[in-house]
Amino acid sequence: MAASVIIWYFKADKTTKIATQTSTGTNNFGDGATYIGGGSTYFPTVVGWKPFDIYSQNTSGSAAGVESHYLGLISGEEFYSNGSSTNYIQILGSGFPRPPYYDPLNPDEAAPTYNVYISVQATFENNLEYFETYADAMARNNMIANQNNKAINYPPVNKINATLYNSISSWRIARYRNLQGNWTSGPYTTFQVNAAPDYTNLQILAPADALYGFALYPPADPTTSITFYQTRQNAISQTPRIAENTGLTISASPIILNANFNSYTTNSWRIAQYWDGGAWVTGTLTTAYSNGTNLTSITSGGALLFPAINVNTGIQYFQTVANANARTNPIAEEPGLVIKAAANILIDGSPFDIITSWRIAKYFNGSSWVTGQPGAYTDGTSLTTVTSGRGVALYPAVPPAVKIQYFQSYNEAMSGTNGDNALADQSTLIIDDSTNVYDLTYYSIRLWGIARYYKDSVSAWIPGPSGVFSLGSDLTSITGGGRCMLYPGNPCFLQGTNILCQIDGEEIYVPIETLKKGALVKISNGEFKKIELIGKGPFKNPGHSERIQQRLYKCSRAKYPELKKDLFITGCHSILVKELTEEQNEQSLKMSGDIFITDESYRLMACIDERAEPWASEGDYTIWHLALENENPTFNYGIYANGLLVESCAINYLKNKSSMEIV
Repeated sequence: MAASVIIWYFKADKTTKIATQTSTGTNNFGDGATYIGGGSTYFPTVVGWKPFDIYSQNTSGSAAGVESHYLGLISGEEFYSNGSSTNYIQILGSGFPRPPYYDPLNPDEAAPTYNVYISVQATFENNLEYFETYADAMARNNMIANQNNKAINYPPVNKINATLYNSISSWRIARYRNLQGNWTSGPYTTFQVNAAPDYTNLQILAPADALYGFALYPPADPTTSITFYQTRQNAISQTPRIAENTGLTISASPIILNANFNSYTTNSWRIAQYWDGGAWVTGTLTTAYSNGTNLTSITSGGALLFPAINVNTGIQYFQTVANANARTNPIAEEPGLVIKAAANILIDGSPFDIITSWRIAKYFNGSSWVTGQPGAYTDGTSLTTVTSGRGVALYPAVPPAVKIQYFQSYNEAMSGTNGDNALADQSTLIIDDSTNVYDLTYYSIRLWGIARYYKDSVSAWIPGPSGVFSLGSDLTSITGGGRCMLYPGNPCFLQGTNILCQIDGEEIYVPIETLKKGALVKISNGEFKKIELIGKGPFKNPGHSERIQQRLYKCSRAKYPELKKDLFITGCHSILVKELTEEQNEQSLKMSGDIFITDESYRLMACIDERAEPWASEGDYTIWHLALENENPTFNYGIYANGLLVESCAINYLKNKSSMEIV
């Protein structure tokens, strides 16, 4: 039985495997016909190999299953040339190591498998070629020096320009020949020249498919020239560069080092870092420089540049709504219109990283910047349809510095974690002490309740205290300095509304502002319940006709025949109905998060009921509400106001969650 040989080919580092080759024969590797390297089949560029280890393992016969044995370094000839009929490995010849179980009287019985490890020993001449410029190196023209050794600046075979060659302390690979002998673009990594005995060995440090032949050129000195990168992060790490030019004038056609650079072609750049003579420092991130600009007076040294995006088609991020409106001091920017898909962060740190939702301050409509649409947009959202594919200026929906957020209702203040649905926010804990508001009409409310606040010491949201707080109140001592979420959330009647009561055994409508605790109020099932709480509060009604919660609505006798006279209630006050339309059901879910029922009737908020009309009587008014006795303080009843069946307030809500004054 013939022996089997597996040749394991390694690069010069004796670690990086590049191929294997199997042959069988009684004497010689390849039976003397296939030589090391396989002629033109394997590694035609290699002219010599050096075996460095050999193992044997029996796989058949009486010794089958015997473990692998390390036979040590191959003795005898250590250099085997490629394609030479006289230089192939003698598997069973004299001087070749024998495995411990080898039987010379029955050599075919053992039939061991030999694993021979060989590494590159030599390649064609001009293993390293030196050029003065990147262009020359890519064309392999005007070589200034060459050598047949694999270590950079090992004394070269032929010094064409000794002065230039010896003065260069680092080199970069423009091109290299791979295992198949083809020239490939280099990795553009800079290799420093090391002195003997630790020369820089490119056959170890170069890409895995590089075997021999390196075309080298001296990189531009980044401390005295301009280097171009695809992103700011790359510019900071200084890898991988896409282009460079000598001198400090931004070139319109720099030396292109990366084919992908064409897709990032730009005529506007920002400075990630510049050389101040002793170190790299952060550049002027908010300023863009066009091609042809000389940066000498700006940087006083080398500059690392990255593209400035076209703000008419990309996204810019700002820390405040004021900056976003003015489009000054962006904290980050990126091409495209997907939020933070690959944001090119300009200012590092938490102010950008912790933000997960954004609002649109301005967007480009094709000719000018216009006010953005309301709403918050989360990471990953495409704004193409929102902005018609144009540039957009974003600011945080919940800036890190926010201390107070204002909501339309208690439920909205309690939902979510980031407060994306807030109507306004501010950076202090004094109620309505902010100039950074984007819904001024919302600040017509005089009293506020705290739905919850964030307690830093336990890193958790805490339910707010009962009671209400007026404009100008400092909430620092209450919340401990943490962010708090406020709500008005008052479903109320306008002063002058008549409530159906029982007085001296008779049913009679009584103005709500004259009622007292203990008075009997008729509920929907015909029974009477005592008043437990009555509350009142100031209310400023807007002069417009928008259908929002925080305003008064008019329920007219023409639309509600059961009314004795027109009824005026706030937008979140519910009328009780036996059924909801599909649209009313959808809107109720959107505003309240659920469908609520009182006394077997659906709650339909006035702002959703199309029969109720926004009352555009601008002015300051007083609103009222009442809660009736109930064993469950979270339950309410259906009561009659001016003849219309509407909801009363629950004891817990009026006492602990409303912003009303209990009278």
